[in-house]
Amino acid sequence: MHEGRVYVASGNAIVCVDYASGKPIGKTPLPSPVLRMIVDDGRIYAFGGEHLYCIDLSGRVLWQQAQEVYTASKMPTFGFPGNIVHGFRDSG
Repeated sequence: MHEGRVYVASGNAIVCVDYASGKPIGKTPLPSPVLRMIVDDGRIYAFGGEHLYCIDLSGRVLWQQAQEVYTASKMPTFGFPGNIVHGFRDSG
């Protein structure tokens, strides 16, 4: 968690939500669905089907690299700096 924020891969976006309330703080739209992400050292690294992205914690895309990546998993990834949690979309 970074300053009470949680980062969530959601469809074609990285969404920042308040840890305590779950209310959205911001959203970074991306051209392809986010399949996986990790938060490390003040950066969010995310990949979709065709690109790898580096995003700062304020939601600004710092760079993107064409990178074809395939994963069969449908589990979303939640990123807290220093910790990654994978979960099912329909889990309660």
